[in-house]
Amino acid sequence: MTIEQHDIFGNNIWLVINSVKFETEKGIEEQLEQFICYYKYSLPNDINYGEIFKDKNNDRIVFSSIQDARNHAISFLSDKHREKP
Repeated sequence: MTIEQHDIFGNNIWLVINSVKFETEKGIEEQLEQFICYYKYSLPNDINYGEIFKDKNNDRIVFSSIQDARNHAISFLSDKHREKP
């Protein structure tokens, strides 16, 4: 799990990027090349990572790398907080 703090247009935003996990007969396994990303306006904790990024169908977005997740989050949050003319 990666936890990062970003300042986006004066907003202190935390990102939590975590690998996708699923349960198998052997226990919980990690997908090493699949990641999900959350954002929160305060420090995340073990109970609440924040709001997960979802697509237009309200399904969670699965990213192929931590960098892809970070890029999407920063772009989305920049658009969300950019001053409107």
